Amino acid sequence: MSLFKRVVVSGLFLAAGGAWASDDACSVREYGMTYYTELAGQHGRCIGRLSEGLATIKLDGLEGAIDADGRMVVPPRFSWLRPFSQGLAAASDPGTGKTGFIDRTGAWVIAPQFDSADHFSAGGTAVVRLAGYVQALIDRQGTVLRRMPPDVEIEPGYGVDPFPAGVARAVFKRPPVLVHLDGRQLAPPTDIQVRAWEPQIGRFVAQVPGGGMGVLDSELRWVAEPGLQRIPPFAGDRAAATLASGRMVLIDRDGRRQGSADHAQLVAAAPGLWLASDGHGTPAMLIDDHARVLDADVAGALDAPFGDWFVHRQGERGLVLRAGDGRVVRHLLPAPPRAITVRPRVLEVELEEVDGQLATQLFALDGRALLPPRPDDGGDGWSIMTFWKAPADQAAPGPLATIRSYRDNRHHGIGILTASGRLLFDPAWADFSGNDRFDGDGPLIVRTTAHRHGAIDGEGRWLVQPDLVELGGFRAGWARARDADGRLLLIDASGGRRVVPRFGNGVPDADGLYAIEDDRRRPQLLELATGTVLFEGRFDAMLPYRGGLAPAQRGDVWGLVDRSGAWRVEPTYRLIEPFGPRFWRARYASLVPGASRTLLLGPDGQPLQAEPWLSIYSSRRSHPDFLEQPWLDALTSDLDVQTAPLVLADGTPVTGEMVGGVSPLGGGWMRLEFAALSGYVDPQGEWVIPPMFSSAEQFVAGPDVARAYADGSVHLIDLQGRTVFDPQGMHVGDVSPDGLFYQHDTAAGLTHVRALGEPQPRFSLPGTRYGAILDELYVHDDEDGSAIYDARGKRLAAGLPGRMSTFAEGRALLRAAEGEKLFRYVDRRGRRALRGDFIYATVFHAGRAVVMDTDGYRMIDGDGRTVVRVGSECGREVLVDATGTRTWPERLEACVE
Repeated sequence: MSLFKRVVVSGLFLAAGGAWASDDACSVREYGMTYYTELAGQHGRCIGRLSEGLATIKLDGLEGAIDADGRMVVPPRFSWLRPFSQGLAAASDPGTGKTGFIDRTGAWVIAPQFDSADHFSAGGTAVVRLAGYVQALIDRQGTVLRRMPPDVEIEPGYGVDPFPAGVARAVFKRPPVLVHLDGRQLAPPTDIQVRAWEPQIGRFVAQVPGGGMGVLDSELRWVAEPGLQRIPPFAGDRAAATLASGRMVLIDRDGRRQGSADHAQLVAAAPGLWLASDGHGTPAMLIDDHARVLDADVAGALDAPFGDWFVHRQGERGLVLRAGDGRVVRHLLPAPPRAITVRPRVLEVELEEVDGQLATQLFALDGRALLPPRPDDGGDGWSIMTFWKAPADQAAPGPLATIRSYRDNRHHGIGILTASGRLLFDPAWADFSGNDRFDGDGPLIVRTTAHRHGAIDGEGRWLVQPDLVELGGFRAGWARARDADGRLLLIDASGGRRVVPRFGNGVPDADGLYAIEDDRRRPQLLELATGTVLFEGRFDAMLPYRGGLAPAQRGDVWGLVDRSGAWRVEPTYRLIEPFGPRFWRARYASLVPGASRTLLLGPDGQPLQAEPWLSIYSSRRSHPDFLEQPWLDALTSDLDVQTAPLVLADGTPVTGEMVGGVSPLGGGWMRLEFAALSGYVDPQGEWVIPPMFSSAEQFVAGPDVARAYADGSVHLIDLQGRTVFDPQGMHVGDVSPDGLFYQHDTAAGLTHVRALGEPQPRFSLPGTRYGAILDELYVHDDEDGSAIYDARGKRLAAGLPGRMSTFAEGRALLRAAEGEKLFRYVDRRGRRALRGDFIYATVFHAGRAVVMDTDGYRMIDGDGRTVVRVGSECGREVLVDATGTRTWPERLEACVE
């Protein structure tokens, strides 16, 4: 919503700079909060605006209507009552909660039957909400003329007439579709929200909005009706679902319940195994996929499975490994376990002290214990280091662990637990080096007793012969080394050697290239396979290659170069860096201080979106397929990459502006949410301007123009949807009924005040601070307060201590920044128009306004005299005239006078 025109928002006028003013004290909102409830409204009282000679009044929590003289016309008996329009007003029946329409006597003309309703328009229709959140248009007899489709939402105007200038904004939102990376598309029913795809069972998990969850097959047919409170991700072909009661049960791929028991907690323990508990300190049970109890008392269970095993303690020293296929392996440990850690290839169990030393046992993925009680190299104790990473090459994995043995608390020797589970000690091994970089994957670097270095595989065989003076850790299959002759070498994982002139800052990359700094500390590029220097001395810095390209810096800017050093992307960015496994993220200076704008580049370095974004990042929720197979011409917080436009099954091409969000569902499926597009409909619900704007505002009657956003900027459009003013990317304010508007020229640091149909601005002011077109006047927010200018730029007032509402009947509200009494009335030259300041006040309408003093609400006339006020008598809220005489109710039966 705009801050700068006379716009009613639930009866509110937005004032200059975003301060609120209102002509309806029964509908005051400030940042979504009910303002009057913080004042006298907490007692359930207020007076609304005059509309067709009647104003809503709220007394003791119910609403009715009074006339301009303060006489009660419709006694308060409704939950809420909208202002009258076309002789009728929408009202809510407190007994049923339904909405209907009353006439000026308070009689029901259209019986309460709707969930909600808006004003009647001059076109003779009103927008109502039917059961099921269906929007419809009715006539003055309450007959439904048209049910709006679920993908169209009419948003009536904020004033009394919901169709200003004969049209109302309407929003079209295409229902979501499910899209697979292989091109398949599914259109779920509009009353179903698909939550996840479970590829191992070929089922979707879905939810009815506001209801339960169920299971759909691959064609979106229900196989389990939505009666469950929650269905988490499946483990295998089972899931621990939550019933409406909050208890949990095991279900299969078709939603069928397994077993008759339900549980307070139910979690996956290992493939085919589940931990179940009834809470309240009861022991956990171990059950299988058919909910059969395998162990009625499971203690000390791990919170993560070890391969196919569920691991738990039994007694003080017992350790049990149990698999879903029925295998059970039991071990009696020499001491109680102190800590149990799951590694990718071993289970590490640290024991309490044995003979004064901590002991460790390792178990293989087949359940075997791997270590004897004592080292077999003559030591009396050892320390063991296991590795956190699974080997990338399953055919040639590294060792399971390194071992250091001790005798009499002194170092005795080193060995390994081989990939096949054997203990291997070699007296020629003195130490393992490069351990800070070794993660269990690839060759392990060993220093020998002869002070030479080499590298061994997972079985202890030499891959790199131990004749090197230095050998660093392996990266991208290569390690830096120095031989006995002092030559610098690069060693590959098989022991192959390449002599290099010098080492640079950096590491060999996945393309088999290595950047080495020259004497001027500029990178030269070496091709490792041939030893050829491809180029040298061209750039100030480089990052590793991938896919044949590398980021390179020249001066203060970065681009992308190929293997020959030629620019594939000219150096124009502040930085280019990898993004995901294939893409590049390019940064350059932003208009936002301290920020940088980013652009996503494809593998070839070409931009993937037309406009830069303030930030591009990998969402934690992103499916890995998004980085491997980008598919959509958009970028959202859930979608990390984009490529060519997607074409929907009906032939509609998806553009970036159409996308509202993308939610990964798993297995290559994702839910594509569409952004709402705005257009305009007439009082019969027909499109007058089709939905083609990313956002739009209501039309302003008089000049009959509206602000609409398209093509990256705001346009002023007419009732045919044609652009009548293109601000060329600059911010443009709302248009007044007199056709005035303002425009921020950020580059020039000016605000231009313009009029429709005039090619040149009326006048310009320095700065681009908040402003407002108030009828034919412009209010500018200066550093020392508000200033008022007429339509030709003549300054009428300056230094007003606050911000102003729109002018109505020659007066505007000036709201101060602080103090108990914030509001006063001023004229067009900023002079006080009425005596007194008020805690709250509304703008004038039909010669009346509502103010609030310390003694409550009252309606005043144009001279500030009280017409009627809300008082309290005998515990009830009453109406009192200017003389203090109660005018309503005529009699208080519960009051003894």
